[in-house]
Amino acid sequence: SFSTDRQTDVLEIDPRDGTVDWHYKSPGFYSPTSGSQQALPNGNVLITSTRGYRIFEVTRAGELVWEWQSPYQPVRAMRVPPDACPQLAQLRPEPRQSVARRPEDRHVDPDAYRFARQGSRMRAVVNGEKRAVLKQEKDCREMLLPAAPRISVGYGIDRDRFRATGAAGRESRPPEFSLVLSPATGGESELLRDRVGLDGEPWRQKTLPLDRYALQTVRICLEIRGGAPEGARREERFAYWEQPWITTGRGIAPTSDAGEADDDDLTPEEREVRRKHLKSLGYVG
Repeated sequence: SFSTDRQTDVLEIDPRDGTVDWHYKSPGFYSPTSGSQQALPNGNVLITSTRGYRIFEVTRAGELVWEWQSPYQPVRAMRVPPDACPQLAQLRPEPRQSVARRPEDRHVDPDAYRFARQGSRMRAVVNGEKRAVLKQEKDCREMLLPAAPRISVGYGIDRDRFRATGAAGRESRPPEFSLVLSPATGGESELLRDRVGLDGEPWRQKTLPLDRYALQTVRICLEIRGGAPEGARREERFAYWEQPWITTGRGIAPTSDAGEADDDDLTPEEREVRRKHLKSLGYVG
């Protein structure tokens, strides 16, 4: 559900009548594309959250048995018995040990805390540089934050358009940028308020810690006041918020928007993963 609650639902469907015999859904589990599941002999289900960078096993009651947080995007993991082949059968079994899970160890799939929605951003040239910016002057999102969260934002003006379209006296009233966070538990916190004019740097970058909101559902709003002449066309706009990134101190890299084939947002590794996915589906040779 890319545009609504950003959660993935694993369904077990009876093909005879289409009824859902079992399903699994939990906050923070969201792989908008890719992923797989395997019903195990012990009755549990092994789930690959490809875009979530993890593989985990759950009981039919929805209890998490174990999980592995991968440094890369895993694809279609499958459980095999220890004697599935002669080479495995000859290996000495490793002793098993229990690992206690702490609340702060909870994993939230990266796409669950991506700010952008499909179609909510655009390309713009700002001071000669191409940037992915938000389409609207005010944009709000509700999301579940990861452990050790932080938000990186870029914002500013295009100086030439600011001069060309600014009304008389606008230089003394430059556009104002604000970033406000509201936790689901109530209250509001203004994280940033800044004016950007012709004095100083026209484009600014900031990274703000969000540790006090770790593993909470929050609403984040970015707004520009006075970012374009009244009734102006899109090309006359001169103030922008760049697509913000929310990341975790756990070192999981942000991924590109699901459903948007934008190679500029993909790392070489992500492009290779996408190529392999398409090849496995028969779309490319």
